[in-house]
Amino acid sequence: GIADSPYNQPLTYDNSWHLTKIMNPDNGEYVTFSYVTEAGILYKSRQSESKRFNLSGTGPDESSPNCFYDTYVAKKRLSTITTSNGIVVNFIANKARIDLPGSNALERITVKKNTHLIADYALTTSYYNNNRKLKLDSFYQRSLDSSSETEGIYTFDYIVGDIPAVNSNGQDLWGYSNGKSNSNFLPPYRLGDQVFNKSGADRKINLAKAKVGTLQRINYPTGGNTEFYYESH
Repeated sequence: GIADSPYNQPLTYDNSWHLTKIMNPDNGEYVTFSYVTEAGILYKSRQSESKRFNLSGTGPDESSPNCFYDTYVAKKRLSTITTSNGIVVNFIANKARIDLPGSNALERITVKKNTHLIADYALTTSYYNNNRKLKLDSFYQRSLDSSSETEGIYTFDYIVGDIPAVNSNGQDLWGYSNGKSNSNFLPPYRLGDQVFNKSGADRKINLAKAKVGTLQRINYPTGGNTEFYYESH
C-alpha cells in the first residue's frame, strides 16, 4: 500500500553546515563562531499539481492529486564571534518573533576587546500590518559615553501592503505574488482555438503586488539616501 511505500517515509539529511573556526596556519591566529539552537520549523511546500483535459468527447476532466512535501529545518542562530586576540562580538536576540515561532529577533551587537566595550550597535524591528514578516526599521551605533544616545542612525523604508501567506496560490508564473485569490496553480490552457480550464488560476504579473515588502529606501545619518527601483521580468 501507499503507507508502506519507501517514498512515503521521512528522509533526513544534512544540507547546510555552520562555520565554527577559521585559523591562520602561519601564526596560529583564529576566529571561532558559536551558535544557539532555536526551535525547528516545518514547511509544507507544493511540489506538483496537474490536471488532464479531454480534447474530444464529453467525459469530465480529471485532476491528479496534489503532491506536497514537508521540510523540517533545525535552526541555528549566530550568537558569538571570538578572536584569538581578545575580540568578542556578541549578537543579542531576546525578543521573540511573531512571524517565526521559536525564533528571536536580533536587537543588539556588542564588540569587546579584552572585556572592554569598544562598539555597541542597536537594531529596531517591527512587522508589516498583518504580522507575517519581520522588517528592520533602523540600525545605529550607540554612544559609548553619555554625550549622546546615538552616533548616527540608518533607517529603512519599505513598500507597504499586505504580505501574502506562505504557500499562497496568488502567484504569477515566476513565483512572485500577484494578489489573486486562486484556488490552485493551474492557469487556463489554450490549444489552437480551444481553451481548457477557463476558470483556472490567474498567473499574470502584478508588479505592484510583487513589490510589496521590498526595500524602498535607505536613509543615512548624513542626510542622504539610496532608493531602489524594481521592474518585472
